[in-house]
Amino acid sequence: MYRDRPLPPPFANQVINRLIKEAAKKAEINVLTMVEKFSGSNRTVITKPKYAFISTHTGRRTFITLSHEKGMNIEMIMKITGIKKWDTLKKYLKISEKSKLIKMNEFWKRSNIQEISIK
Repeated sequence: MYRDRPLPPPFANQVINRLIKEAAKKAEINVLTMVEKFSGSNRTVITKPKYAFISTHTGRRTFITLSHEKGMNIEMIMKITGIKKWDTLKKYLKISEKSKLIKMNEFWKRSNIQEISIK
């Protein structure tokens, strides 16, 4: 059935997420991590080892963020990920403060953040 397919056969999302968590646990990605969840005005804080929160969704967000930081244009990221709306992509794109500073310095041709002085 999948002989002509260049990729391995698909797995159910639940199976892939379980395998990702197992791999992350073996890789000792186990720093205790707190996650806040909201349901209306109710706030719940969950604390677990970091591997327990890693999933395919984590990979998608990481791919989108790193691709953008490396300079891939937004349209290409959307084509690759199958995202059709900018508002959806914005939910995945998390730009770090460090990345903002690096890009600002690249744009202004500064090699070192310490060169910028405020007078």
